[in-house]
Amino acid sequence: QAHSHIENEVAELKLLHSQVHDAEENIVRAEKYYKLTQSEYARGVKNSPDMLSASEKIFEVKNKRLEILKDFNLKQAHVLAKINR
Repeated sequence: QAHSHIENEVAELKLLHSQVHDAEENIVRAEKYYKLTQSEYARGVKNSPDMLSASEKIFEVKNKRLEILKDFNLKQAHVLAKINR
């Protein structure tokens, strides 16, 4: 039973690891969108609320990545502690 519990913990750890990578890709996309919005703003196509929205999106995805990374690190420490008992 303890072995299957650790397997479940490792599966959760792998899922969180995958989510970290997805979050990093989301940051790249948000930064590209910000640069595009900034370019369109300079040309007069976008307005300041558009710039604010693009800026907020970068903040949100970076914050989400940090939350996922925290969860990953806590889960990893938890799994390692169980394995080393």
